Amino acid sequence: MGHAVVPWQVKRTGEKGEIYVYDSNDPGGEDRKILIDLENNTWEYKFSGFWIFSDKWDGDGNSGSLIGYPYSQFKSTPTLVAKPYVIYNILGSAHLYFTDADGRHLGFVDGEFKNEIPDAAPLPSFIQGRSESEEIESYYLPLDGEHTTTVSGTQEEGRYTFKKYTLKSLLRIDASVDENSIDQITFDSITYIATYLTRDQDKDYSATLVVELPSGFAERSFSIQHAEISAGAPVTLQATSDLLSLKYNNRGEASEYNIKLEQIGLDSGSFTYPRLIIGTNETHIFTPKDWKQLNSGVILQIDKENDSIIDDTLILGKTLPSAFALLQNYPNPFSVGTSIDYQLPTDCNVELKIYDITGHLIKVLISDGKIAGHHTVHWNGKNDLGEKIVDGVYFYHIKAGEFSQTKKMVFTRQKYH
Repeated sequence: MGHAVVPWQVKRTGEKGEIYVYDSNDPGGEDRKILIDLENNTWEYKFSGFWIFSDKWDGDGNSGSLIGYPYSQFKSTPTLVAKPYVIYNILGSAHLYFTDADGRHLGFVDGEFKNEIPDAAPLPSFIQGRSESEEIESYYLPLDGEHTTTVSGTQEEGRYTFKKYTLKSLLRIDASVDENSIDQITFDSITYIATYLTRDQDKDYSATLVVELPSGFAERSFSIQHAEISAGAPVTLQATSDLLSLKYNNRGEASEYNIKLEQIGLDSGSFTYPRLIIGTNETHIFTPKDWKQLNSGVILQIDKENDSIIDDTLILGKTLPSAFALLQNYPNPFSVGTSIDYQLPTDCNVELKIYDITGHLIKVLISDGKIAGHHTVHWNGKNDLGEKIVDGVYFYHIKAGEFSQTKKMVFTRQKYH
């Protein structure tokens, strides 16, 4: 997809020329111009002094890259280097369009191409290695502009790949699509929060968030792969401000997915874990033990109700236990809260319950399916009604598949260190 421009003035000095591009917002203005170098067979399009894109051709009319090559090893397509702008592109069976706060559009809206947003425009189509049957749409928009991003399907059945590039980050979404699909995608490159919403039907997707480290010597990639999204229920990915962890939130139906964490550059490495399940209104937080040695394992914390309370902790990548086990809680005795570790050699349904000394049920900590591994659950010393328990002896009992075991613990308001 190309973009037609209207020249209003041409200047030439020797082998160099300037073609001034008409801007309806600034008739007669000289901010937008194409610089031609006939000696070196190159051109550049500049706006307000910022380099937007360029090209180089040979005597046969063949051209090279259209936009500067990216700094990122993750970014297999070119990206914009001018700081005030971001680049979007989409490849596959879908169109991309943007709507700003004033209702103006850029892109294909209901089959009609619109170019109404100031300081924004389509870019020449370019992607390395693409086949002739594939089409790509590319756009640049001001970094500080407020707008919504919408993906609309163009075929009865297909897929698309969406990318948003900023100077230091990348968001990629791969998803199924049909002619009725309407998806919305947002990504804040300051807070590193990406939200994906599909309005028409449940579908499969993968999402990758890449951020450059402040040192500039490495990038970290956080990927949710082969997941399902429910119509009308957004999913959110967020890299924490220190770039150590990924928060993955699901508002829709429970979904199975794979996680992949990767570092490229200094201390490169990757970590992949399959067949995790995230429930409705649940958040998973992934934190590698050591980004320099990702194979040392990743800590998964699970917040089941998005109330900022960690309900379960699992160490991914650690050697699976050979047998079921329920370990002693710690600390014990406890006065504020305590943690309970248990081990599962296989996936199974787990019940973990707290009883008082009379056998009365106090709290259901777990009643759910769990994957094999080393788990930790935290108890805050409150019953199912949210009331603080009284001092005394309590028992915690686990039933996991055919395995069951009970252990004793002590609660006292006297603090232990």
